Amino acid sequence: MNNNLKYSLFLILSFTILQSCTSTGNSVLVEENKESIVGKLQQGTTTKNQVYTILGDPIETAFIADGQEVWTYEVSKLKPFLRNFIPYVSLISSGANGIRQQLTIRFDENDLVDEYRWNESEIQLRSGIFTQVN
Repeated sequence: MNNNLKYSLFLILSFTILQSCTSTGNSVLVEENKESIVGKLQQGTTTKNQVYTILGDPIETAFIADGQEVWTYEVSKLKPFLRNFIPYVSLISSGANGIRQQLTIRFDENDLVDEYRWNESEIQLRSGIFTQVN
């Protein structure tokens, strides 16, 4: 196999692997962390409109028993296993590891931030004939 062909195959494989990282959910959270959120949201001061301007549309809205509104933002960043790209092996076992970030904001009756929580957790997705359950 000549060097040009090897180099081309290497580039194609590298590009495929790099392009395979995915994010789902509210893309604005991809660059956020607990510290950056603390700097942007102030309890009793930040309004619902300001939150919308900063973070955009929530992935979910709800009302709790006392009538307060709750907005949830969430993003999952996943990196697939290398074996996902091997023909037939991915049928037996494939998956991805990643991180899920979630921001939940509760507003008071004056549409001010009453409370917010930032959660970050590791996630694993598995599929195929031999899926390992942890």
